[in-house]
Amino acid sequence: DTTYTPYPRLGPINAVTRFVLGLSHDDSHIEQLREIMRQARAQRNTAHVTNS
Repeated sequence: DTTYTPYPRLGPINAVTRFVLGLSHDDSHIEQLREIMRQARAQRNTAHVTNS
């Protein structure tokens, strides 16, 4: 089992742990992405109404 220590407070981790940490990190951005998409849709709808 190959491990490395990216952050001393975590201790050594392996590839599976690194992958799961990455998924957790991605999941923490879901609400931010939803807000970005909401803003983009609102802007697109405003631009469409303005240009019609």
